[in-house]
Amino acid sequence: MGSDIFISIAASLGILACLGDFLITFILGSFYPNYSHIEDTMSKLGCKKSPFTSIFTFW
Repeated sequence: MGSDIFISIAASLGILACLGDFLITFILGSFYPNYSHIEDTMSKLGCKKSPFTSIFTFW
């Protein structure tokens, strides 16, 4: 019984983390000048020259 709850919580958190990666990248990329969601990697949002370095690094 206890392991079923743990597995459900862990699976939910994993799905939430994946969705968070997608949403954070999509939202921050929309405000980054000349950022292309198709051509650029998400690490470009966390580089030192990015205006979103602290937000992306925190995530």
